[in-house]
Amino acid sequence: MNQARSKRMYGFTIVELLVVIVVIGILAAVTIVAYSGVSNKASIAGVQSDLTNSSKQIKIFQVTNGNNPATVSTDCVAQPDTTTNKCLKLSNGNQIDYYIVNNSSNPQTFTLVIKDKNGNNKYQITQDSAPTIASSSPIFTTGGTINPTSGTRTHTFGPGTYNLTTAASGTINIDLKGSGGGGGSRCGGVDGSDGNSTYITWQSNSYTALYGFGGDGFADCSSTIVYPGSASVPGGFTNTASPIIGGGALGGEGDDDTTHAKGGNGGRVTGSISVLSGQSVLVVVGLGGAGVPGAQDGQDGIAIISYLY
Repeated sequence: MNQARSKRMYGFTIVELLVVIVVIGILAAVTIVAYSGVSNKASIAGVQSDLTNSSKQIKIFQVTNGNNPATVSTDCVAQPDTTTNKCLKLSNGNQIDYYIVNNSSNPQTFTLVIKDKNGNNKYQITQDSAPTIASSSPIFTTGGTINPTSGTRTHTFGPGTYNLTTAASGTINIDLKGSGGGGGSRCGGVDGSDGNSTYITWQSNSYTALYGFGGDGFADCSSTIVYPGSASVPGGFTNTASPIIGGGALGGEGDDDTTHAKGGNGGRVTGSISVLSGQSVLVVVGLGGAGVPGAQDGQDGIAIISYLY
């Protein structure tokens, strides 16, 4: 009897075992969380260090070659340094998420984004900034004058033709302005030149802001202004052809309203579109119409593409 009672005194109850298991679980959870936090901090530090070192290498490349590298790589065997490529050595399995360069701007600019091997931490650096958190891949990797500030990346295109390829799926905002017509000789019988349309096309979709007409040159001095260009407005978009701000402004009356006919405004289209990764996108921006001697040329068109990043 005493022996049995002694055995029970040295045993554990179910409640005691549960308490021990709970304590062990709490300690394990605290240990895992602490380790994860340390590991994540180390991962962030590695990404930031790679960005700082890579920025220095890109800047040295720019000084040596007169331009930022057009491309960057991490496989220095398959894609070594050239006059257009810079191979960057990253640590801990880190990867380049994307790289944007604009060598036509003054000063030249670049944006480099690096993520860790698990994609949990993504940071970016520019030509004049320290590493900061980056949120997502860009819709366009190149094209136009790029302004990647305040969480919105904006590409602004002047007159010309641009062939772009989307680097990620997403929604982008577009603002298209057709160019204005040139001023005409109101009493001299010479018309100003028409402007040119501005449009964006991908797959079977195309949105167009039409041009403004050149000023009419009636010999009897009856002409003062021609009608503005119109806009091709798809569903959900806005026709803001009048008043027009920016591209597509009046072609101009020259130095004297009594002798020159104004050209017309260009049209304008604004709205949002959805694109898929890998799509080809054509952007064409119209040049303003030429005015007759003494009259102003039409203002050039403009295309603006923007999106959150």
